[in-house]
Amino acid sequence: MEAAYDEDLNENSFFQILQTDHNELYQKATTEGWIICVPRTGSLPKYTLSDEDFFSHILIPSDELPESHFRTLNDREVKICNRLITVERNDISQPYSTHILFEETFYTSELSKYKVLCVENPLERHQDTSGQTDESKLVIVQGLRDCIDFLWTESGGKEVLEKMEEAINNFLTVNKILEFEPLQTQKDVVGALYTLCLQITLKDPRLKEKSKIDKHFLENIKVSVETYMHHGIYEKLFKGITACTACDDAYLNKVMRNLSDIQLRDLEVRLDLYDAIPYARRELVRIKGFSTVLGKIGCLKRMISSISKSNRSADGNSVSMIQNAIAADDLLPVIVFLVIKTGLPNWTAHLTYLKEFRFSSCNTCQVDEFSFLITTLEAAIEHIKCGILQGPTAPEGYENCEENSLNGGNSITNPSFGEKSCITYFFEQVRLGNVDKVRDIICKRPVFSNGPESHPRLCHPLCSCDKCESLLKKNLCDTKPTVHSCDDRGFTALHVACMYGRPLVVELLLNSGSNVNASDYSGSTPLHYAAAKGHQNALLLLLHSEAIVDACDNDGNTALHMSSNNGHEDCVKALLYFAEYSGVKMDPNFKNSNGNTALHQAARWGYENIIQILLEYGASPNIENKRQLTPIDYAHSLHVSKLLINVSQSVETNESQNEKINSGSQIISEVSTPTNLKHLIFLTKVQSQLKKKLQRKRKAYVASEPIQLMK
Repeated sequence: MEAAYDEDLNENSFFQILQTDHNELYQKATTEGWIICVPRTGSLPKYTLSDEDFFSHILIPSDELPESHFRTLNDREVKICNRLITVERNDISQPYSTHILFEETFYTSELSKYKVLCVENPLERHQDTSGQTDESKLVIVQGLRDCIDFLWTESGGKEVLEKMEEAINNFLTVNKILEFEPLQTQKDVVGALYTLCLQITLKDPRLKEKSKIDKHFLENIKVSVETYMHHGIYEKLFKGITACTACDDAYLNKVMRNLSDIQLRDLEVRLDLYDAIPYARRELVRIKGFSTVLGKIGCLKRMISSISKSNRSADGNSVSMIQNAIAADDLLPVIVFLVIKTGLPNWTAHLTYLKEFRFSSCNTCQVDEFSFLITTLEAAIEHIKCGILQGPTAPEGYENCEENSLNGGNSITNPSFGEKSCITYFFEQVRLGNVDKVRDIICKRPVFSNGPESHPRLCHPLCSCDKCESLLKKNLCDTKPTVHSCDDRGFTALHVACMYGRPLVVELLLNSGSNVNASDYSGSTPLHYAAAKGHQNALLLLLHSEAIVDACDNDGNTALHMSSNNGHEDCVKALLYFAEYSGVKMDPNFKNSNGNTALHQAARWGYENIIQILLEYGASPNIENKRQLTPIDYAHSLHVSKLLINVSQSVETNESQNEKINSGSQIISEVSTPTNLKHLIFLTKVQSQLKKKLQRKRKAYVASEPIQLMK
């Protein structure tokens, strides 16, 4: 209720009469700190307000429970619980209840403050005629169905909706190429359509009369008209918005794909909010299924509501929802995490739709809840795009570890923790790119030596007491890591060096005999991590060291899949160029476990340059995955879709010509039975010419098609 309704109480007639005609009562209430209840505009009775009406709306807090129990000036007991006001009656009648829409704090000229509650209906509502109940009921539209029902009910029929539908159909007929227009042009023509639909609605006598006396009713009309219009033109309009924001979306997708491993602890999210993350993500991911601004904002609202609630089990059997107090600084990291994890490929387009095509809001006063939700989403997206979550080589979660290492080390570098600490120290130096220390460790130099403490201090050289035996045993078991040492994830030092882009360390490890094709527990080789993180130098070193180009991880992904999925154009070029010039067999149409090719991945995230490179090297836009979807189906950008469709049509044309040529040569070979040498020579020449013609067409397609597409 509170979030959906708003009005200026200074313009409320009840509040104005209280301040002017009952100024003494008003001054007494503000001086004593009593609570003033103000019925919303449009809910007041038609008769002239009496003193009793104002007395019943002044609440005096009780001494024992001042937050929930009150008495009115006409001696009625009032309770407030969960934003519901209940007025107890002195007779046997049922108590009367109404909702609190919102509350405001006002200040007098002497700077003393008092609280004003805006309520849905007057607190003495039961004394009025019962026939006004339905008319004065507060209507709140929260979705497309509510908007349609509101317009149908309030106008008394379907005529308004039919006229709006006709205007929308005419708009779609006139603007057939709307999706190819600039964003400002789209905004202008859609704004004109909204104005036309609003004019059609306000021409209805019933709607026109009610909107003049009730501001909230007029706001409902605006939102309902906008929502109905959005639903009718969404498919064409959103394609145009997506085309205009394709470059921004591709950049954002690249940043988010390289942050896909980020965890809540990296963003310093509060521990008490962890349980709410799955529910909030479920609400946010639904934003792509709504076609209206109202529906998408509703997803944001439910997401915030899910974050502010946590499940707490009282006795192991019952689960209760407890409201969490969240500041904006605590909310932003959670939304950043959710935006990254939802996997939507066009967040910028959704944000643009919410910001630029919300015509029902007041442009001069963007202070309502919907504006706050949109601004919060925008802040999260900008926070991701600015790159502060991902440094040059490492995410935020490793900053503290790096600082400790540079400041002289900590417990993980202490050799007294045995072999595990040695490997951890070794990998840490690899991650930081300390080539000299890595070389010392590989060459078995005493990098952990700290003077006398590096050698066991025995009672005497031949002592065999329990203490000395323990020291000797520990010293014998203290092994040094090698290039083949693994941690608990199966990482070798080469994995770590490729993951963090340390080419000098990679070269040192390769020269020291590190296994270039070693796989971790997920089946990923160092080549996978170099391609996924976009470290081209490390990737080239691996390729020249005979790394297996088409090695697959446990999900069937090759290095080409990883680089295409994360938007690393340089790595895609390096893989394809190396395979071409070194003669290594590499299939650009190789499928992973889900049946996706590298082109599927690039098309989904809108990497247009990578798509052009893959197409140039023979990637097919017609291959279906296990869901029977092609790269064309995954493309959300018009530019990418057009590129893939043109290539698809060219491939089909060349394949049909190839079939005709092959069938023609087959017919000649079957029908003709050469009886002499001249006939045989003639047939051989014909077949040779046909094959040469086919080869020329294939070469011309491969060489010229990408250039034509770029034009």
